[in-house]
Amino acid sequence: MVMRSQSSQACAPLNTPSLVSQSIVGGTLSLIVSNTSVWLNCPNVIDVEIACFGAPYSGLPASTFTSNPQTFNSSPYTYPTQTINISTLCPGTVYKFRMRERNNNSPTASSWTGNYTFTT
Repeated sequence: MVMRSQSSQACAPLNTPSLVSQSIVGGTLSLIVSNTSVWLNCPNVIDVEIACFGAPYSGLPASTFTSNPQTFNSSPYTYPTQTINISTLCPGTVYKFRMRERNNNSPTASSWTGNYTFTT
C-alpha cells in the first residue's frame, strides 16, 4: 500500500470588501474594490447586487453582476475596475448596490457590504 500526503488550501473566511471609488460614464457604472482577506492564492470574485433604492434586494441572478476571477498573492489587494452596464436602467432613478467577495465557483462568500447608491 502506498500512502501519499496531500495538503489542501482553505480559501475562507473572506473579509467584507471595501469600495475604493465609483463613477458613472455614459451608461457604465465603474467600481474599484479592495479587500484585506488573508486567504491568498485563491481565485475570488466580487458580486455586486443592484436594486431600486426603496426596494429590497431580490437575490436573483439578473440583479447580480460578477467580476472576472482574480487571484492575489499579497494583502491588501485591489481588484481591476469592474464595469456594469446600467444603460437599461430607468433614467433619473436612485439605485442602491451592495458587494461581497466570493470564492469563484463556490457559494462561500464574505458578508455583504452596507448600501452604496448611484443615480442614473
